[in-house]
Amino acid sequence: MSEKIGDVEVLVGGGSEGLDGGVTDSTSTSASLGVSVPSWHKAKLTLQGDLLYVTITDLDDAPSGGTNGCGLGESEGGGTTPHGEPSASQKRTVRIVKADNNGLGISIKGGRENKMPILISKIFKGLAADLTEQLYVGDAILSVNGEDLREATHDQAVGALKRAGQVVTLQVVPSFYLTVKYLREVTPYFRKASVLADVGWELQTGFLGAQNGFLAGPTTPNTNTNKSTNSSNSVSSVDSAGTAAAKEKERSTSSLINSPDTRSLTLLFCHLTRNYKCKESHSFELHSPDRLHSLIVRCKGEAEAVAWYNALHATLDKLSAAAMLHANRQLQEVLDKAAIHHLGWMMLALDQGSSEWEPQFCAVTDHDLILFPDVPWTRQAWASPLVFYPLLATRVVNSTSKTGSLHRSGGGGGCGEKSSTTTNCSSSSSTPSITSSDITMTVRCGTAEGVSCCVFRHDTQRDLAQWVRVLVQGAHAAVHRQKEVACFCEWQRTECKLVLHHEDGFLLYSAASSSGPSAVAGTGTGAPAGAVGCRLLWAHPFHKLRLSWDDGVRMLLLRFEGENDVELDLKSNPKPFVFILHTFLSAKVHSQSSQLTPQPSISASSS
Repeated sequence: MSEKIGDVEVLVGGGSEGLDGGVTDSTSTSASLGVSVPSWHKAKLTLQGDLLYVTITDLDDAPSGGTNGCGLGESEGGGTTPHGEPSASQKRTVRIVKADNNGLGISIKGGRENKMPILISKIFKGLAADLTEQLYVGDAILSVNGEDLREATHDQAVGALKRAGQVVTLQVVPSFYLTVKYLREVTPYFRKASVLADVGWELQTGFLGAQNGFLAGPTTPNTNTNKSTNSSNSVSSVDSAGTAAAKEKERSTSSLINSPDTRSLTLLFCHLTRNYKCKESHSFELHSPDRLHSLIVRCKGEAEAVAWYNALHATLDKLSAAAMLHANRQLQEVLDKAAIHHLGWMMLALDQGSSEWEPQFCAVTDHDLILFPDVPWTRQAWASPLVFYPLLATRVVNSTSKTGSLHRSGGGGGCGEKSSTTTNCSSSSSTPSITSSDITMTVRCGTAEGVSCCVFRHDTQRDLAQWVRVLVQGAHAAVHRQKEVACFCEWQRTECKLVLHHEDGFLLYSAASSSGPSAVAGTGTGAPAGAVGCRLLWAHPFHKLRLSWDDGVRMLLLRFEGENDVELDLKSNPKPFVFILHTFLSAKVHSQSSQLTPQPSISASSS
């Protein structure tokens, strides 16, 4: 049974690159044989399971005449022999060697029953036929390994191709030299083939080696029959009518999705968004996991666009949750046994002062926020992220609603932290341009180079709240998992070890006799990192801290209640330690408050 069906318009042509300039109401319409510029077509969408079916419904509306839009008509210059047969010079013989476990990599249409020759309707990129660089969509196949297909039905042609073996020899002829008798029948098909070839995308391999989809098939209706009461007769007649209507609807849907004018799109990890490439009202966008293909959909009204967006969003959420379970089983070694808690697309602001956004595929694990330029489809891709931010040193500092107001989020900004103004993923002096209509969150991370700041945009408040909740709770969980961190420093000209412990607070030890690394390192033992063989110089609980300050170079100042200021030379940029300190403080406050009163789930505006 279908989950949702509706009439819309889809933008066809141009590919992902052709949409880089955006889509507006002035986008031109092309009725030519090869659709090189984006053009709107009427379509019917059918959402069923993990697939979205797109049926182009206006492909037969274009007038057909003596030409097919590309100047194809009866040849005057000897394009065919006197009997309508292509001459020997016009035929091409193409030898194809199939790779193991792969087919030819072509789809065919036509056949004698359709009054058409056998035509190549699609060539799959990277497969055997494509690698020859000698075949084209619209070529007519005259023979396969010497078997004549000029009068073959579609099924006969499919059988011949399946029997061909690993080495296949095709004799083909360009569509321009087709027999005159086929021109009238073939003309509309060329336009259909060119349009359909630009709709959607196909995934050649499963995510992380998965063999099947991540949604269960439709459930079997309950067929239990109970014949115990007399009153059941009227009910049975109603049920029978309902069942008949349901079966008729199912047959209609099946006929629609199996139409030759239908393409199916696998939804797993597609990027669903609005107002990215297309600025038109009542529209939404689907971008393929590799970001090479796009489907732009325009609805009749905003209510319909929202309904489709919500239906697709719900399906994508289910697919992502199931795929995440699979990823956690497959990526134990790659992620050092860390679990993935959330993944999906966010829009990242590109440059300071700019309103340009770029999609990023993001994942939150036990330890990190990881960013990828597109979906990491393999283990190797997961091992090579674009960038990762340790959760212990990462904070969500604010979020903006539709009205543009700012909200403090988890991690807080208290304790007198003094930091330089930062920008998206850099340390320069201005922030990305954010309009009042943007729903955003700002994430800051302390690194050895300073403070890195990223601004992410979301389509809905629901998405914003979910990402904020996952990041805040993930940082707090990382504190309880890590328990303590330590770094070497200098205090009053003495080499020391500063320890942050999630229960005991600040502890400063004299440095051990053996030298250690200067970088922040966690022990996760539950005991003070320098307790063995080191002398405790001082200790302060977290609640005694009144101020923390750093110079952004190497010095850290801590002010405790009733004590003199403590100056520590960390010998390197103090930002990572400062951010970890504030994460520990946030986790401590959250832990104590949750023990006093039941806590609601964290929202985008939590502080």
